[in-house]
Amino acid sequence: MPDKLIGGKQPPWAIVVLPEDSVVEFEALLRPGLERHFTRVEFVSTEGASDLHQGEYDAAIVIGDPPNHLSRNLNVLQFGGSFLAVDPQAIPGLSHDDPAWSRWRLFWFDGPTAKQFRISQAAIDGGLAALAEATLRPAEGVRYKHLDWQLINGSAAELPVHTALTPFLVDSAGRVLAARLQRGDTPDDGELWCLPADAANAVEEWVAAAIRHWRAAGQEAFADADAWTEDPSWTTHIEDRSTSEYRTRLDAIEVQRAELTAELEGLLAAREDARRQADSNERRLLTAQGPELVEEVSAALGRLGFEVIDADTLPQHSNGRKQEDLRITDEAWTCLVEIKGYAKGNAKTGDLLQLGKAVTVFVLHEQREPDAQWYVVNQSFQMPPADRPEPFAGAREEVEIFAGNNGLVIDTRALFTLDKDVQAGVLTPLDARRMLREARGVLRYPSGSEEGGA
Repeated sequence: MPDKLIGGKQPPWAIVVLPEDSVVEFEALLRPGLERHFTRVEFVSTEGASDLHQGEYDAAIVIGDPPNHLSRNLNVLQFGGSFLAVDPQAIPGLSHDDPAWSRWRLFWFDGPTAKQFRISQAAIDGGLAALAEATLRPAEGVRYKHLDWQLINGSAAELPVHTALTPFLVDSAGRVLAARLQRGDTPDDGELWCLPADAANAVEEWVAAAIRHWRAAGQEAFADADAWTEDPSWTTHIEDRSTSEYRTRLDAIEVQRAELTAELEGLLAAREDARRQADSNERRLLTAQGPELVEEVSAALGRLGFEVIDADTLPQHSNGRKQEDLRITDEAWTCLVEIKGYAKGNAKTGDLLQLGKAVTVFVLHEQREPDAQWYVVNQSFQMPPADRPEPFAGAREEVEIFAGNNGLVIDTRALFTLDKDVQAGVLTPLDARRMLREARGVLRYPSGSEEGGA
């Protein structure tokens, strides 16, 4: 026959640990709410906690500093305090024989303030997002504390403590403002929820959230906590109606969520397809050299409405002697285009001389000067476009001579932006062609992008 248990009640039981001068005040405030979650609630001072057989209890709610010892089986919610209710000897991964255990403690530290905060995925998955935002986020401009481990004596030791924290809220520097962690590395050891002092205004809400978490985690003591109040036999008509409305709306939201998720997945796939298309087409203006760059410059000029001819296909170039890369026309207007790409180097004055030879050949065959000569360059393309220098930034005299011969230097960054604006309808192809035909020197597009002008 099993032993008879005397004085027992069904779990869960809770200890509420308070500063000596606050026990009476907080008991009157908190007992009604906490008794909805625990079958026994014991209010004690920090010093009086040691008078209880803590192993009989399942949770401890600590406001302020914890007592020197809390049984490791307890699940602890601690609000504020200077140090946390973690027995360093119980930190997972440490041997009790390791002298390092006594050197570390988890503390609240003052730090600089931030304006941006992030609710962690763990909090979101645990249904804590709304509660965390409402009770953990510091007020604008108010200094706040953050959690970290501190070496309290001895020399530094290897201690994998930082990975033990599961944050609820972090600031923009990654500092942890609230978190939970295991109080030990055995199945019977409880958790510690580290919450800032201001969150004590929502003690019952945090207790309810923690119990839901512990129940979901399979902790037997919390398996039946509040369960009878959810039994339809003991719910009111208003509760039933609210539950029905909630479930109906939840079902509708789930359908909508599935539809929106499918829509977003389609949009994401379209965006990735557009990115791949850009990498294989327009973005080559910023990343390519050689035949690929010539091909993409030709395509961009074609989209602007120019007639584009691969100069290598012209009869006068059939002897294999390379002249210009492209010849473009706009009705009776004709331009010779030389195209270069440099991974590390910049535009070269020697390229302008090569283009000058192409002009000489053109005059020999056509008995007239071309209307313009363009030097298109994708320079230093191993650098991000925004970091690249301007073409011929230190060769103003050479550019002026080139401009005097109806020459225009076109950075492929400018051509990319011009092509994009035409495709977007910001600029008409006619206006784009007119601008290019009239420009001399170094093309400035947009017009205010650099000092100087077209």
